[in-house]
Amino acid sequence: MTAKLTLLYSVTAALLLFLVSGLLYWILLRELEKETNEFLSSKLQILESTLKETPYDAEDLQEETENEGDYIKYFVRILDVNGHILKETPGMKLLTGNLPSKPEPVSEKHIRKFKDNKLYRLAVANVNNKYVVQVALDISSQQNVIANYRIKLGLVLFFGILLSSFVGYLVARTGMAPLNQLATAAQGVTISSLQHRMGNALWPKELNNVAREFDAMLDRLEDSFNRLSQFSADLAHEFRTPLNNIRGETEVALTRTRTPEEYQQVLESNLEECEKLSAMIDNLLFLARAENVQTVIKKSELSAEAEIKAVSEFYEAIAAEQNITISCEGSSSIRAEQTLFRRALSNVIANSLQSTPSGGKVMISIQQDHGAFVDISVRDTGYGIRSELLPKIFDRFCRDDHANSNHKHGSGLGLAIVKSIMDLHHGQATITSEMGKGTIVTLRFPSST
Repeated sequence: MTAKLTLLYSVTAALLLFLVSGLLYWILLRELEKETNEFLSSKLQILESTLKETPYDAEDLQEETENEGDYIKYFVRILDVNGHILKETPGMKLLTGNLPSKPEPVSEKHIRKFKDNKLYRLAVANVNNKYVVQVALDISSQQNVIANYRIKLGLVLFFGILLSSFVGYLVARTGMAPLNQLATAAQGVTISSLQHRMGNALWPKELNNVAREFDAMLDRLEDSFNRLSQFSADLAHEFRTPLNNIRGETEVALTRTRTPEEYQQVLESNLEECEKLSAMIDNLLFLARAENVQTVIKKSELSAEAEIKAVSEFYEAIAAEQNITISCEGSSSIRAEQTLFRRALSNVIANSLQSTPSGGKVMISIQQDHGAFVDISVRDTGYGIRSELLPKIFDRFCRDDHANSNHKHGSGLGLAIVKSIMDLHHGQATITSEMGKGTIVTLRFPSST
């Protein structure tokens, strides 16, 4: 970037130098031409006035036609209308080629070269249709000035571009220094120093936004890293319990010879723990697939009432065994993937049955929300969830183990799966609860209308 800025600065400076030099060169040419024209015009006017007042051979013309000692060298020739030379400055014959004998405007000048290799600008005027006056002004000195000026301009452009490139490099390097410092600071951020923030330093105004966005990225990284660390710890804890149970029961069974019935009991217990591990692995794999941003689901129009009844029928036997009633009210159509919808609703109903004591109720309601969404609420009369646990209830392995110490809790992945399913549907899952009065879980799906 420093090289690009230096190149851009050099090109810009070179263009400005070319423009300024060209303008100065054009001004010089215009001024020299103006002075030349004014000089020739004044000489023509003097000669015209003199010829109108006196004959061509009058002594008054002597001064105008003899000027070898003048600082500005010029030649004069006076002719009659037939082109015969009446009087001329000595040396006028040195001019090569024929001079124009017809009068032309003063602004239209001719440049000729004399035999002395000097350049002269010519002007011709007619006086009373009797005389033709020719004036030749030496402009060799002007051409030398212009040539020297071009050389000096070339040197100025060359060294100016070199100087501008050097200055541009210094300016670019100085301007990029804070960005290099920011890059150096970013290189110092490691897993052990994610708490470091760039916004604590004083950056130029242009880099404040970059520093803030970088800090925001670090916040997300730190949060993700903390979640990953916590998830790894929770996963190890959740896997360790059933594995320890399997290992412990196996070790006890191997301490002495046992009857086939006892071995069968140990195998059945181990099989139950293996099923728990398998279910946990399946749930984690589902969460990993659901949280992939490239995951796309095929949604279709479903009858919310029919789907809820199908899921409720599956849990009727369990609810009857626990003396819990399940009811549903309302009807609407939603756009969802059928299998995922049933899984989300099943997880919510299962949690409600687990946290509801005997004689309780689980009530499912369907409500249209202004036509854009359909709210499916599952309300129970269970033990409730502690208020401090509600903000993270949808996190993995989150359980309220203190709500009912006599109840057998699951792995804590059910509501996390519900949250992922709702995210796939671009919906929303919310929960409210009050200890001793129950919990309400609301699933908001897009309406099919």
